[in-house]
Amino acid sequence: MAQPVVVRLDSVEYMLGPSYDLPSQLMNRTPPFIVLDSPFPAPVTVLDGSDVAHLRQSWLDEQFGKMATCDDVWCKSFTKNVILRTKTDRIFAILNNEIFEGRSDDPLQISETRIPAGPYFLLNAKLYQAFRLFPDPLGAFVCGVIPNSVVNRIGAEAESIYTKRELILDQRSFQAVTHGLIPVPSRLGFEQPNSATPLAGKRIAVKDIFDLKGVKTTLCSRGYEDLTDEARITATYIQRLIDLGAVIVGKVKTSPFASGMGPRDWVDVQPPFNPRGDGYLDPGCSSAGSGAAIAGYDWLDVAIGSDTLGSMVGPACNNGIFGLRPSHGLLTCEGALPVCPPLDTPGNFSRDISELGEFTRLWMNGSPSDVELKIPTRLVVPPERFTRFVPEVANAMEEFIQQFEKVTGVTRTAVTMEDLWASRRPSKFAGKSFQDTFGTTLAHLQLYGHYQNTIKYREDYKQKFGRELYAEPLLSYKWDLGAKLTSLQYAEALAEKDLFADFVRKHVFDNGSVMLLPCSANDVAYRDTYDGTVEECARRWQGFDIPETAFSALGGGPALAFPAGHRPYESKITKVKEYQPVGLMLLSAPGMLDGCVEVKMKANMSFLGTDHHLVELLKYVLVENKLPTRVKTGRVMY
Repeated sequence: MAQPVVVRLDSVEYMLGPSYDLPSQLMNRTPPFIVLDSPFPAPVTVLDGSDVAHLRQSWLDEQFGKMATCDDVWCKSFTKNVILRTKTDRIFAILNNEIFEGRSDDPLQISETRIPAGPYFLLNAKLYQAFRLFPDPLGAFVCGVIPNSVVNRIGAEAESIYTKRELILDQRSFQAVTHGLIPVPSRLGFEQPNSATPLAGKRIAVKDIFDLKGVKTTLCSRGYEDLTDEARITATYIQRLIDLGAVIVGKVKTSPFASGMGPRDWVDVQPPFNPRGDGYLDPGCSSAGSGAAIAGYDWLDVAIGSDTLGSMVGPACNNGIFGLRPSHGLLTCEGALPVCPPLDTPGNFSRDISELGEFTRLWMNGSPSDVELKIPTRLVVPPERFTRFVPEVANAMEEFIQQFEKVTGVTRTAVTMEDLWASRRPSKFAGKSFQDTFGTTLAHLQLYGHYQNTIKYREDYKQKFGRELYAEPLLSYKWDLGAKLTSLQYAEALAEKDLFADFVRKHVFDNGSVMLLPCSANDVAYRDTYDGTVEECARRWQGFDIPETAFSALGGGPALAFPAGHRPYESKITKVKEYQPVGLMLLSAPGMLDGCVEVKMKANMSFLGTDHHLVELLKYVLVENKLPTRVKTGRVMY
């Protein structure tokens, strides 16, 4: 495959993307345009002039002003050459100060090849879509991607011949861009969101466990990358986003084989940098690349991660963004690396709670409608889960819980899980504690699942290369534990998972209850700090002893992680005051908000299942408390 062409314009690098044939009227002009004979790419702006009766400089200036305001790819240098699309049979162009206004003998000639508005480069009689190359200083990406071509699309809601057929990016297959810069298309070339493509133009980054046709899935393992070829099909959930109009800009890092581990444990690739605070905070795992990219880059809208036992929650809290682990089974994992299918789910990260809500609605094929806000009847807060934090973190969490109580009118109910279990457990578990019953459930599920689901890769690698596939020390430790588990132990863990889910649905999330749990580090957690031996640290990553994330992973319901605030700390790196995000997660069980109290909302919202209820409930709490519903990129969230 040919290497993409890179152009520097006004100190900014651009890549030439998929090409469009230049309209024949411009090609056949006598004498020919000088710019058409140039061996160098020439910047061009394509404008939509379908509503313009008379072309004036004031109109051009107005259009250029709008472009500069709404797009981060286009710049004024693209106005050196202008092509104006019209709704009639005329085409107007200013190429290298040479003016052309011509009439086509066949009005369909232009209409049949409608070129989207936006910035382009003209080279060899073709218009190449301009992709701006954004740097990746956080090291969040494995690679950028560009579509391989463009394709004709028939507009279902077309009003005229002119709008019935247009050329769009063909995201049926991609080409990886691996030189450390991420190619991003202009926002100008996409239609307005509509019922068919409500995500039109949204820029999406995808965790590198999901397949993209034409691009290798590496799992951030050099050995796995050597073993595999480019994907032949795009993962089902990612393809759904593409079908809804989203634009995939690249693949972001995961911890090797999507295994839980700290940033010190990565070997084959460097873990991404968390942009918050001093820039050396732990980015979370294993969707660390997704979380860091959303927290760091304004040009990215949404990042796709995945969660087995906390990989959506950790990066969301550590990077100070919103992240939703949806109800299990709501989204398909087809086309993604399986870790443990009974636990695995895709998830989404966003800087904006409203945008996250829109994505959640679209998961369920929902549409906007006037609805009632459902306030939970009970707020469950297990006090034993909040005792390990330093005062600065604990105080930030407590402040948000009080704000939640104030606007909902629901006072927290302190529920200690051991006490609840002792009073409500099934009779056959009499004398057995909550910890004794479920202390190994999550760990056994994911250890057995991860080991079994990677056997084929390890065997194929050894057969192909005659040696063992490299695994980081923590990953080797994980596989050693998984190898010792039997299918009977796995079956027992599955039965325990069902018991856990049934218990929390009946006694924790009953009658419209929700739960708030912590998801932050106890104190400042740096990327270069290693606490304990490999075995001690590795055990903490495996899900032993019922971590907070078990309530969603085992319970099957959604977990919405969000920034509850931030706390100041004296950085050991910068020696000045910095701010660390403090996170909480809001949980429920699937379909368990039916008993909630309805309150009329001020805005048009849609509630399609518990997942969306949680997102809109959190949005309501933030708005009513006059708290930010959107966080900034960079060192601080607010």
